[in-house]
Amino acid sequence: MPKRLPRTRTLKGDHKLAHYDSGTEVAGEPPIVLLHQSLARSEDWENIFPRLATRYRTVAYDARGHGRSGRAPDY
Repeated sequence: MPKRLPRTRTLKGDHKLAHYDSGTEVAGEPPIVLLHQSLARSEDWENIFPRLATRYRTVAYDARGHGRSGRAPDY
């Protein structure tokens, strides 16, 4: 069974953006950013994130108004 996502981090600002970051960069390998679909959230990557994080720096974030990210006053 894969590990769970690392603890959520939040970018500070008027509207907070929650994200998960494996934090480990592997020399010579590109980082991977996981984007969720319109009605989803970053936790939907829970099964694949730990597997990718063993080889790449992996980042998954909640788009504005989704998951643990703050909502904007208008879109």
